[in-house]
Amino acid sequence: MRAIIIAVPAHAQQKSFTDSAGRYSGSAIRHGNATSFTNSSGQLSGSAITRGNKTDHYDARGRYQGTATRPAAAKR
Repeated sequence: MRAIIIAVPAHAQQKSFTDSAGRYSGSAIRHGNATSFTNSSGQLSGSAITRGNKTDHYDARGRYQGTATRPAAAKR
């Protein structure tokens, strides 16, 4: 089994997630336009990269999974 170590730069933002019983279930670490997701064991479970209004999603092995598109902001 390979151990995955994720270094978190001082200016990165980290959010932890819990399940319905309040148990730790993983985290998301955002640095710039990239977000890495870990599971409850601390293993990388996926990532996302945002460019403009599109976010590309990747699995734990870096394989492309799809894109989410956010509507453009309304012009005033």
